[in-house]
Amino acid sequence: MIKTFVSTIGSRMKIIWSPNKSQIGIEGVIIDDTKNTLVIMDDKGAIYRIGKKGCLFEIKIGNKILKVSGDDLLGDYVRRLEKI
Repeated sequence: MIKTFVSTIGSRMKIIWSPNKSQIGIEGVIIDDTKNTLVIMDDKGAIYRIGKKGCLFEIKIGNKILKVSGDDLLGDYVRRLEKI
């Protein structure tokens, strides 16, 4: 797990666990990262706003796939950058 994660925008991701079972398996590219949500666009162009809290994501960074808790991503990426 990553404790401090900076920018996720432009990364591919997949939801592997969510309190909202209909979101599990959704994957695409992160197009926005807000304090409490990630906005992703799937390969067909559909847009999803996903709450971070309580979710588990697989995020591809370069050639690595990381499992990241949505709780670790809470707060916007500018604030996460300030923590480093």
